[in-house]
Amino acid sequence: MNDADATDRGTTHVERITAQGHENVTGEHGSTVEVTTDDWLTPAGDCIVGVEADGTPADFDDA
Repeated sequence: MNDADATDRGTTHVERITAQGHENVTGEHGSTVEVTTDDWLTPAGDCIVGVEADGTPADFDDA
C-alpha cells in the first residue's frame, strides 16, 4: 500500500518519533530500517538509523 492508497481510504495515521544520531549509525541494511530507544549502538546494528528514540510502537495512539 502506498500513501495515496491509504489517503483514499481515510486510513492515514501519523506518529512522530524523534531520535538521535550515533557514530555507529550506517543505515546500510538492504531491507530493514530500525530506530531504538537505546542510547548505544554497535557497528553490527546496520539497520538502525537513530538511537535514543522518544517513542515506541507501544506508545502510539490507537487508530
